[in-house]
Amino acid sequence: MMEELEETNIDRSSPIWGGSDCDYFPLTHEVNSYWTQFYENKLSLTKEYFDRIKKQPPTGKEEIEKHNSLMEALDESIFGNIQMKTEKYFKKLWRDIGKVGFEKEDTDQCIDTCDTLIREEVEWWKDRTDLIKYQALKVPGLIEYHSWDVIWRLCKYHDLVPHKLHNYASKKQSVLKKNYLRTQQKNLFP
Repeated sequence: MMEELEETNIDRSSPIWGGSDCDYFPLTHEVNSYWTQFYENKLSLTKEYFDRIKKQPPTGKEEIEKHNSLMEALDESIFGNIQMKTEKYFKKLWRDIGKVGFEKEDTDQCIDTCDTLIREEVEWWKDRTDLIKYQALKVPGLIEYHSWDVIWRLCKYHDLVPHKLHNYASKKQSVLKKNYLRTQQKNLFP
């Protein structure tokens, strides 16, 4: 019930929701691509299935209902997992950091908590055995970069610039961004 109430008071300008010039579209795109392929495979929605549907759309009531049910299950699964691995993840990350607190004596613990929570999420993705199959190898790096970027922006958003976490997150996301751009260039120009 409390979670439902929290959802109704969404601050769309918060970095968690992509506001305050926080653009984590590349992460959302990669996560979307991964879950689309994952659930198409899980629901046995092959290329051949979609080609057949284009050529011969379902006609009978049962066929149409079955197809619509599959598409609804696909959409709900993909959307739910994208939300869980982006907005809901950033919201939970910030909430868990906030539980540690932003008092001066808690600064190191706050940073350690961030490191731990982000590392756990990155490891969850790295443990996926199908990342290569679904061409989603960028996701763990994007998770790490955007996690630190969102934290950095949230510190600014909540007037926590003097906090040690702000500086740490700023340096961390800056280094990760440079490394990411460098690997992107290597991939474009081997």
